[in-house]
Amino acid sequence: MALTYHSGERIQGLAYTAPNVTKDENFSNVWTAIGTGSNGTISITDGELLLDTVVGNSDTRVYKALGFTLADDWTARWEQTMKGTTDNNVYMQVMNFTAGNANLNAGTNQDTINMITDSGNQTIFIRSKDGTTAGNQQGSQALTTDTKYYMEFVKDGTGLTLKIRTGSHSGTLVNTITTTCSSGITGLTHIQTGGATGTNSGAASYSFDNIEIYNGVTSIT
Repeated sequence: MALTYHSGERIQGLAYTAPNVTKDENFSNVWTAIGTGSNGTISITDGELLLDTVVGNSDTRVYKALGFTLADDWTARWEQTMKGTTDNNVYMQVMNFTAGNANLNAGTNQDTINMITDSGNQTIFIRSKDGTTAGNQQGSQALTTDTKYYMEFVKDGTGLTLKIRTGSHSGTLVNTITTTCSSGITGLTHIQTGGATGTNSGAASYSFDNIEIYNGVTSIT
C-alpha cells in the first residue's frame, strides 16, 4: 500500500512503497499499531491496509506521522472498501488527520479532520474537531459492502468536501458531501484509522489503499 505525499503538482517525497509494508506486516517502522489482538487485527492483506473485526468502542488503531504539517488547503485521495459489520451502529473512524497521535475519542484535546462510518448501514459522515469541540456531522451516503470507492477529501480554508466515486478517481460520482470547520483547526501532522472509546460497541471491517496527499492545493489535474 503506497502513501504518497505531493506539494502542488510535484511529489514531495515517497514515504514508503507497498513492498516495504508487506515485508513488515506488524507495522513497526511503518505505522504504529495500538490495541490490536482481542479487539481485532490490523494487517496488510493483498497490498491493502485491512482492519478485520475491529471493535469500534476501543482504542484500536494505527497511526503514522506525515512528516510535515498540513496547510489550510489540501487534498487527500484514497481507495476504500467496507467489509461488513457484526453489530449495528458501529462508528468507525476510517480516515483521520490529527494534530498529534493521541486517541480518537471525541473528548481528547486534539484537532481533527475526519471521515467516519456508521457501519450498521455503511453510511459515510465527515466532521471536524477543534480541540474538544466537535463540529457538525454531515453525510448520510450509504456505501455498498465489498465495493471499492474512490474518495477525495478536500480542505479549502474552512470548507470541507468529500467526493465519493466508483471505478476511479475520475469515475462515476456517487455523492458530494460538504460541511465547514473551525478556523482554529491547525497543526495536523498525523494520519490515523481505527476505533475510538466512547462510541457504540460492536465490530466492523474495512480496508483502504493508495493514499495520496496533495498539500497546499484544492484540485488535482
